[in-house]
Amino acid sequence: MSHTATYAQKVTDINLFCQTASELGHKVEIAKQGETLTVPLFGSNSVPDAVAKVHLKDWCYPIAINNKGEILYDHWGSKANTIEHLGKALQTYNHKLVIGNIDYTQIVHEKSVEDKDGNIVMTLTY
Repeated sequence: MSHTATYAQKVTDINLFCQTASELGHKVEIAKQGETLTVPLFGSNSVPDAVAKVHLKDWCYPIAINNKGEILYDHWGSKANTIEHLGKALQTYNHKLVIGNIDYTQIVHEKSVEDKDGNIVMTLTY
């Protein structure tokens, strides 16, 4: 039996997350202003009040993002280890969110590298 899960991290900038997911090659649909999307999941399950739908590569069902920034998903039936696609999209989004909020007038040098575990490590020199 399948169910809808809610990811622990919320998305504070839904448009930035959707742009990031699209840049990573995932299919993205954003609801028109004042409207919502119904995102179908396994069987009769769905998310009826999504403001964005992102179909991650190799997932059977798209993820839904509601207006609170919650990520709702059903990974049932998707290819093994593809939950990492969601993790990578969130990590790339978080990096962009942090970079976008840095006061670069105070920064002498910024370096971002990916470590052996796929984490983005930022070093800022003031």
